[in-house]
Amino acid sequence: MSISKLEDLANEILLDIFDYIRPFELIHTFHMLNNRFEILITQQKMSINLSTNLSFNDFNKYCSNILIPYSSSIHAIYLSNVETCGGIKLFLMKFSPIEITFPNLHTMSFIEPNINDYKQIIKIQHLTSIHIKCNKMFEQQIHPAFLFDDSHLETCILSYDDVLFVNKLRPNSSLTRLILDGFYINDLHTLFHFFPSLDHLTVHRLAVNFQGFLPPFNIPFQTLRTLKLNCLYTVRFEYITYLLSFLPQLYRFTLIAIGIDFINSEQWIEILTLLKHLRFLVFDIKAVADIFDDELVSSFQTPFWNQWSISIDYSQDNKKYHLFTVPYRRCSFISTIHCLPIIEAPYNTFNSVTDLYLKTNMPMENYAQRTYPNVCALQIYENAIVTVNYSTLFTQLFTMLNLHKLVHFELFIPLPTDTFLALLKLTPCLRYFKTDYAILMTITDCFQNNDVCCELHDKLDKFVLRREPLPIIQSDRFLEIFSDLKHLRINLNTIHDLRQVASKFIKYMTKLVTLHIYLVGSNESTDTLEWEGIINNISYEIAKRHIKIWK
Repeated sequence: MSISKLEDLANEILLDIFDYIRPFELIHTFHMLNNRFEILITQQKMSINLSTNLSFNDFNKYCSNILIPYSSSIHAIYLSNVETCGGIKLFLMKFSPIEITFPNLHTMSFIEPNINDYKQIIKIQHLTSIHIKCNKMFEQQIHPAFLFDDSHLETCILSYDDVLFVNKLRPNSSLTRLILDGFYINDLHTLFHFFPSLDHLTVHRLAVNFQGFLPPFNIPFQTLRTLKLNCLYTVRFEYITYLLSFLPQLYRFTLIAIGIDFINSEQWIEILTLLKHLRFLVFDIKAVADIFDDELVSSFQTPFWNQWSISIDYSQDNKKYHLFTVPYRRCSFISTIHCLPIIEAPYNTFNSVTDLYLKTNMPMENYAQRTYPNVCALQIYENAIVTVNYSTLFTQLFTMLNLHKLVHFELFIPLPTDTFLALLKLTPCLRYFKTDYAILMTITDCFQNNDVCCELHDKLDKFVLRREPLPIIQSDRFLEIFSDLKHLRINLNTIHDLRQVASKFIKYMTKLVTLHIYLVGSNESTDTLEWEGIINNISYEIAKRHIKIWK
């Protein structure tokens, strides 16, 4: 559309259009066209993502030329030390104090900050939402309690790769939303005491501390309306029902759990009947069982359960029931390709699923083909007990998914080369691929199938080699195939291999933005590694046995 036609549009329509454009693209496209567009841009509430897909030069350019002129429009900023290694430190150095530079900033995300970064983060005040994802190396040294000293804080997400002990929290009366990676059910009563206004709680790994007691609630907790729990196998059914009995205002309840007791419909009815305000229910429950149980099926077909439309699968290969409400409301789903639907699910059951984890196993005689029309990220992994029929697998993938939408693909089964090539040709939007070295050799016929290699070369922006080191003798051919990558993660054997490969890849992969190399073949440390001839405008971070390079 020409500028003159754009100028004829009303401000309200232009603002609607701007909502669909990322802030950097918006500014690049409309900046300085005329004064009216400039005023409209400044009226946007911008979320700035500096955590991924940015070169070192672009990061500096955006910080210097874009963020300052539009600082009052910026409401959220996302930073990371993963792909933009050292990016958090660089940003905090450029904009200190942050609350003065960005007066309307209310949300910040920090992925894998180091200790020095964290000391600066806890000084930031007036945030209403903060997300901290800790690196395994630093998580024991980072004390998240300081985050709760901000009296404005309403949302806190702590991606902490372990159980978070209650002594690392601190009371905050304004907090309404809390998301934790791991927590003990025994400490929930203290958590509710610390955060009396809590409306939403998610725990991705709920565990039991056998040294303690169940939450000794004295009175019901009246503010919590949304509860999402992913329970480890040690969490028993009676623990959950006891917890629910003290949450009378619960409106949404999501539970992932393991154990035969969790699919006892009569016991569930007993507690759910007490939750008068409950409207949304999601169960994702697995329970080992020896036989197919018709009685269990009928117990979830009573009028009480019809208000939630419960569906149940039975996976014969591992004797598991999979119970969930339909339509399925979560964005990720773990499924076997073949499962026997005990209760038939509607055709639109999985429209919300964008990330599908698919286990392959033997086909059954009777099953209904499931469809996942909006999946853009797919992981296929193998059941080691059962042999895969690859031709059938390809046909099923074609009917289950809209492969044209697939962007992210992780493959951990050794597909034949011709099957993998056929799959590649049906995925025009594929940009990310992750696999193991042995599987890479199988699907490319040891790098000899030019058709597969050309497809990978032309499509991929990011490639991750999960297991096994890349042999140094294959590095030249590997470089030839993946020369146009923007992001690469590989494993190598020794520091000698690392010295040979890293500089070569940086020099000849002209589009490269990030390079992560992990040493897996020796116990050598990179602590004494010194770089020679590294070109300018590169930030790198050396840990004990890996190096991150941000170009």
